[in-house]
Amino acid sequence: MIAARPPTGPNFPQVVGPYRFLEALGSGAFASVYRGERTDRPGFLALKVLNPQIVRSSPEHVLALQDEAHLLQAIDSPFVVRFVAHDELAGPDGGLWHVLALEYVQGVTLGDLSELLTAMPGTVPLSAVVRLVDDILAGLAVAHAARLRGSPLGVVHRDLKPANVMVDEAGTARILDFGIAWALDRRALTEAGITKGTPPYMSSEQIRGGKLDGRSDLYVVGVMLFELLAGAKWVEPRGPDRQDAAVLMDCLFARLEPRLDELWAGMERRFAMDGVAAASLVSLLKVLLQIEARNRPPKAAVAQAMLNAPRDAEASRKLLGRLARGIRVAREGELRSRDIDATIVSIDDVR
Repeated sequence: MIAARPPTGPNFPQVVGPYRFLEALGSGAFASVYRGERTDRPGFLALKVLNPQIVRSSPEHVLALQDEAHLLQAIDSPFVVRFVAHDELAGPDGGLWHVLALEYVQGVTLGDLSELLTAMPGTVPLSAVVRLVDDILAGLAVAHAARLRGSPLGVVHRDLKPANVMVDEAGTARILDFGIAWALDRRALTEAGITKGTPPYMSSEQIRGGKLDGRSDLYVVGVMLFELLAGAKWVEPRGPDRQDAAVLMDCLFARLEPRLDELWAGMERRFAMDGVAAASLVSLLKVLLQIEARNRPPKAAVAQAMLNAPRDAEASRKLLGRLARGIRVAREGELRSRDIDATIVSIDDVR
């Protein structure tokens, strides 16, 4: 019987099996995520726990968590969150907890970073964005090429979005949450013709429920990049008077060309401009945001080569790490929001 509920509020800290749960980080319809640690060694972990009511009503989500664990074990990249362990543990009341232990990434999401750029325009050089995009593409290149027992898995993330990309305090972008990723050996959540993902971060072939490959993820990299550069949504998101169907329809017809002026204006407003970086990013966007998959780069590594990121990443990583740390500290209440600029190196320091 599965009756235990993951720890909340006043139950912290709580020990379950080898793990000490310290605080809640977030929750969704299917799972909750906590910051925790092992009781026998130092170092924080992110602990993903299936919600008990979902396990009772939808056993396929247990298979999905197991699949995610197997998938992450096949991906070894500094730009993808690292798998630690998968456990099924007896909870305090005798119920069964399904726990996926992952590397804990201390940092902020790509969405958090975008909000900062809106609040503090001109702080970040475009070369730092080139570095972020290069990291994301590098992580996808490894994930898409993952193999199990010598056979390719055909991995497609399917849920890339700003909330699933972290910028850590070393200034590195890290891809999170392969919970609905497609892979050839997955036993759950891979039915043909089923549309899964987060509008508007979906390619046209994903919206139509068609066959997917890595080019679907590349399209979404383009969507995230456009939004980061322009400071505007690629497609208006769902709202009280706007349902997913309308969002999906807009996604099918969204084009970059009519919005190039908006893109350039956003870059000039939000960033310390760099002509070479700007031209490189816009050229990449033009191919990533192609509606038809056949018109996009065939692989993430090809998109990386088109981006042609500078080899020297130290200055950009230094700035991005300082930004991530400053946002986190401000959010934790250790620093007043208006003082966040004190944590940011000057533009001259990172050129």
